[in-house]
Amino acid sequence: MGDSVIEHPKHYTQVDGLECIDVIERLNPPHHVACAFKYIWRFRDKGGLQDLRKAAWYLNRYCDWQEGLREKCLSK
Repeated sequence: MGDSVIEHPKHYTQVDGLECIDVIERLNPPHHVACAFKYIWRFRDKGGLQDLRKAAWYLNRYCDWQEGLREKCLSK
């Protein structure tokens, strides 16, 4: 039997027992988007505004990376 604090922390289990990891695995988003999703999911129960800022950081970094890839493709 696993440790519920490690395997099923309360801040990641919110809607009818649905866990953040289950949603991420089902959607299979890019890594940066998955990280942002995790912080948005838990912000009310764990990190508050700091978690929202972390989510924004991941999304901004992903956008910058995507723009860099786009520019690279267009310059060829």
